[in-house]
Amino acid sequence: MIHDLSNPFSSPETSAKNSSQTISDRGKILRLPPDLILNVTRYLQPPLACTLEGQCVFIPREQYTTRPSRVCMYNPETDVWTEDSRACIDLGNSSCAHTVVGDTLHVVRERREETDHWIYTLKKGWKDIGRLPETVNGVSFAQTLGRLVLLGCDSGIHLHDTISGDWSRIGDSPVPEPYSEYPSVVGTCITDNTLLCLHTHRLVDDEDDCLMHASLVTLNETLLYPSEEMGWGRLLEWDTDWRGPLGIQ
Repeated sequence: MIHDLSNPFSSPETSAKNSSQTISDRGKILRLPPDLILNVTRYLQPPLACTLEGQCVFIPREQYTTRPSRVCMYNPETDVWTEDSRACIDLGNSSCAHTVVGDTLHVVRERREETDHWIYTLKKGWKDIGRLPETVNGVSFAQTLGRLVLLGCDSGIHLHDTISGDWSRIGDSPVPEPYSEYPSVVGTCITDNTLLCLHTHRLVDDEDDCLMHASLVTLNETLLYPSEEMGWGRLLEWDTDWRGPLGIQ
C-alpha cells in the first residue's frame, strides 16, 4: 500500500506488480527479460522494513526450503520492484532489532541464547559482523544517533560505534523491570540525544488490558558525533561494565 503523506486526504494505492529487476552476486541491478519476471515475495510474517538509497527495502522473517525468501525492494519514484538474488539471513524463531546508519542496515538478531550483528547494503549484500558481548540480551529496539547505534535490551542500554566497532553498556534497562515474555518495548528519538521509551505488559488477571510505562533516556552530549571530546576510547569510559575495573568513578 502506498499513501502520499503530503496529501492526507488522498486514497492509498496498491502496487501489485512483479519484480522486473534482480541484484546479482556482484551487487549490480539487472533488468530481467519479460519471460523471467518474478512474483513479488508474499511474506507469511510482517517483514522488517527500512529505506536504503531511496528504496523501500523488505527483509523476510521466515525462510522456505523449496524457495528461500529474498530481500525485496520497491522504488516509489519508478514504481519498480527488485529482488536481491543473494542469500538472506534467517530471522525465523528469533527476536531482532534493526536501524539504518547512512546507507547501511544494521540487524541485531537474538536466538539460541546468542546475539549476533549483521549489516546489509544494496551494493555488498549481507555481512556477518560477529557475536555481541554476552551482556547483550533481551533485545527490544534499535535507534540511530549519528554514527552510533543505540540498542535497548532487558540487560540495559548499549551503544555501538559503527566506525570503531566498540560496544558499551551505558545504563540499565529503560523500563522498571525486564519483562522478556512481553517483547513490546519501543524507543524513538524525540531530540538529538533523547529517546522516549514505551513498554507495555498485560495485567496478571486480565489478558486484554495492559499497563504502559513511559520513560525518557537522555545521552550525555559528549557521546554524540561530532564532538571534540569524543575520542576512540570514549565509549569505554562510559561502559558501566568496565567502570569498576578501570577505577572510573
